[in-house]
Parts: sequence; C-alpha cells; structure tokens
Amino acid sequence: MPQEKTTNWFQMGIILWGINVCIPAFMVGGMVASMARLPNAIVAILLGSLILTVISIATGILGSRTRMSTAMSSKLTFGVYGNTLIAILLFIGG
Repeated sequence: MPQEKTTNWFQMGIILWGINVCIPAFMVGGMVASMARLPNAIVAILLGSLILTVISIATGILGSRTRMSTAMSSKLTFGVYGNTLIAILLFIGG
C-alpha cells in the first residue's frame, strides 16, 4: 500500500469510534431505557461505549502500524474461528 493512500491511527480510530458509538447507542438505548431507570441506563450506555472506544482505538493503531485490514489483523489475533466471530459481529453491527 503506497504511503500517500494510507491514514494514521487517529483517523482510523475516529471512524471506528463513530461506528461503535452511534449504531449500538441507537439500538441498545431503547432497550436499556425501557428496562432500567434513566441514571442506570446512562451509566450502562456510557460504560459500553467506553469499552468499544478503547477496542476501536487499539484496532486503529494496530491497523495503522501493520497496514492490515480489520479482517487480517483479527485473524492473526483471534485465529480462524475468532476471525469468523469478529466478521459476524462486524456484519451485524455495521
């Protein structure tokens, strides 16, 4: 991959953060709010978003340094079966 066609880890992290915060927040927000009181629902959503943000930033850094896609880096990290699980989760969440 030519250097001029790549992005840095921060830009990749921001994109993944946006995906991982917005889509699950819309889906889970309604379910959590209907089952819990508002303060508990807010804490649960913020904590889940924080966890996903940390994972997204780590994925962006890994992809930026190795110049591999999410699929390739998850195959190295989680193996063939873990990669399949990650692909399914990305498909459902994306």
